[in-house]
Amino acid sequence: MSRLNTIKQIYDVVTARITSSRDEWKDFLTFTAGIYKYNFDNAVLIYAQRPDATAVADIRNMTRKKRNMRRWQFK
Repeated sequence: MSRLNTIKQIYDVVTARITSSRDEWKDFLTFTAGIYKYNFDNAVLIYAQRPDATAVADIRNMTRKKRNMRRWQFK
């Protein structure tokens, strides 16, 4: 399975889950309030990986802020 197909499958599963109930939708909206700069599609994929995330940044922003991050954590 290609990487794109895997991402689409994850997206579809998570979207179905968050729209399945009012509580799931509220949890997702609370989550997205903290990462408001990301569009819906990216927010769904971030939520799939880490529903308890409170801050999200790409590798460029993290290195700009001089965070000591290991490159392998972003693969």
